[in-house]
Amino acid sequence: MSEELGKYIIALDIGTTTLRCQIIDKNEQCIGSNFTKTPLIYPDQCAVEIEPDELLVSITQCIKEAIKDANVSKHQLESLAISTHRGTFITWSKSTGEYFHNFITWKDIRAEAQAKELNNSWKMMILRAGCYLLYLMSNIAKFGIASNFKFTSGHVIPRLMWLARTNKKLQQALKENNVIFATLDTWLVYKLTGTDKYVTDMSNASATGMYDPFSHCWSFLLNYFNSPNIHLPSVLSNDDEFGMTVDTFFGVSIKIDAVMSDQSAAMYGLRSFNEGDLKLTLGTGGFLNLNLGKQIRMTAPEVYPLVGWDQLSNQQCPKHAIYLAEIGCSEVGSLIESMLTRGIISSLSELDVISPDGRNGLECSLVSPTVGVETFQNNSNSNCTKEDIIRSVLESIVFRLFHVYQLTNGSFLLNRAPLQCLRLNGGVAKNDFICQSLADLLGFTIRRIKGEMSTLGVAYMAGIKCGFWSSYEEICKQPRCEDVFTPTKDDDKFRILKAKFEVWKSHMGDKD
Repeated sequence: MSEELGKYIIALDIGTTTLRCQIIDKNEQCIGSNFTKTPLIYPDQCAVEIEPDELLVSITQCIKEAIKDANVSKHQLESLAISTHRGTFITWSKSTGEYFHNFITWKDIRAEAQAKELNNSWKMMILRAGCYLLYLMSNIAKFGIASNFKFTSGHVIPRLMWLARTNKKLQQALKENNVIFATLDTWLVYKLTGTDKYVTDMSNASATGMYDPFSHCWSFLLNYFNSPNIHLPSVLSNDDEFGMTVDTFFGVSIKIDAVMSDQSAAMYGLRSFNEGDLKLTLGTGGFLNLNLGKQIRMTAPEVYPLVGWDQLSNQQCPKHAIYLAEIGCSEVGSLIESMLTRGIISSLSELDVISPDGRNGLECSLVSPTVGVETFQNNSNSNCTKEDIIRSVLESIVFRLFHVYQLTNGSFLLNRAPLQCLRLNGGVAKNDFICQSLADLLGFTIRRIKGEMSTLGVAYMAGIKCGFWSSYEEICKQPRCEDVFTPTKDDDKFRILKAKFEVWKSHMGDKD
């Protein structure tokens, strides 16, 4: 531990919908915090953007308010740790610094047609076929995974190619080799260090779809699919040298000790350090992650491995990347937000009164992320009450998550004994109905860890580097609060819930 008292870590998390900053002490306690909405822009129904200058003001203000809330001196701030949501990017002119567009977020779906075109291209067919043959001959996981690779609009390449076709300023700059590319973490570090550091971290890089987690370098896919010619940042370990903030931001220069993607940070904050650990984050999206350890394995089709973290300062595992398998559903919190927008509920507290027991009919079990609340309202049985609609939305979230787990269950076991526990975090996870229903369907214990895991996780990473803690083991000795949900022993309750799930799945045509 650090021998100096009164030193603190600034832990910042840039979520899709929320900016959050916490001031963390060496006992893992949050002594001050602030949060605000991420300033999202919706130019049309398919577009989700962020204006960069407004975002920078929001971030710096959020940090300053958290410091003020903690009532500490700026000279007590030992370290800055940054967690960001993934896949959101921006480009600007190398020569002038002018932005070519706003941040294009991972939820922006304007490039869906571009992704589909890439997936159906002859180049993709050759890539998949060639890699499949190589996998049959060599049994090397890299080729097996690549043989199932598929672009989504959440990957950067389709959105970047779409922009290159639709943005005239960007088109001209590409011809002049004058385009700087940055994900959120790269842009923020670049800004905070006064343009001194143009870098990204492995966890954010691997989530772009442009990074090769096997070779730890930018992927050949960029050239193979004729992606626009852009300048790319250097890729660092998560606790590498990210520079110092210029003192004009916070009145003092602060060392940036750690940068992580939000899902990696949440995994780290949940202390899911061991191979085989499983976590589920329920926020704007739902993300199920499995710790693969130090070796990438094939899991399930279309599940691409990610770098969870690569840590230089951990004595137990120096200079070794820890890999994750991930599968997610993009609409989780958005369904609840839809209920607020459409006036079905007036506050989130109305969700807490829905008991896992209650109406047992199957009439209202037809909401899905791909159907949506509006469609459900228009088509549901007229006998459905407000409580029925709320219950159905919550159940649909549970069913979607359980379905995702079913699709990957065999491969997620990694030839081990069946899973006994799932660690859960995120805003949507605060709902007891969702947690209990999911435990009932899964058949094993769910542990809901209290606190903000992304900020705590990246604070752990920075804290090990700057001497707050010495290792994983010391962190794991610290007590924490959790709620435990065990599967129901009521056979009738399980039978009814499972029947509802089967109705939901058949309604979705088993394609969701």
